[in-house]
Amino acid sequence: CSSLTSLKLGDKWDMTKVTDFSYMFRNCASLTDVTGTVTGLGAGVTSSSSTYTTLDLSSCPLTRESALVFLNGLASGCKYDMTITFSSTTYALLTDEDIKIATDKGWTVAKG
Repeated sequence: CSSLTSLKLGDKWDMTKVTDFSYMFRNCASLTDVTGTVTGLGAGVTSSSSTYTTLDLSSCPLTRESALVFLNGLASGCKYDMTITFSSTTYALLTDEDIKIATDKGWTVAKG
């Protein structure tokens, strides 16, 4: 993953049945560009453990557009308090409206 720079997800990357995405993007220090559509992020989480309830993208220097792929794909009404964590570089690119996409769905947006 350390040399992965882009990820093309296609028309729809359905994440509704994923129960643990905590290490999905671990050490992806070169990942900047994610395109496509993600749906249902967090909908399948079945544990309140912080390991399961955090989508950690803090090692990925994502563009704003790539961060929006994930923000738009967050599930609403998750059973547990969910957090999406971005690198400080990516977090700085997000607008208040971008962050509101997540908070309106009950998610917390954090800076890693």
